[in-house]
Amino acid sequence: MLVAWEWGVVIGMTTLFMVAVELYKIFIRSTSWFENLGSEKTPAPLEGPNDTTDAGSENKEGKREEVSKV
Repeated sequence: MLVAWEWGVVIGMTTLFMVAVELYKIFIRSTSWFENLGSEKTPAPLEGPNDTTDAGSENKEGKREEVSKV
């Protein structure tokens, strides 16, 4: 016996997963949130502690302090 029955389960579950993902994508694309991604209703992304897009920071008085990147 070249292939055991366990591989049938693996192949079946992989196929089921791929079908579920494609159905999910079809469902999401059919809803209106996909069209509203750039609208004002979409909240701004949160800035995390590792956000490196801003080279400066604000001190206690609200003034900008430039930080040099080394």
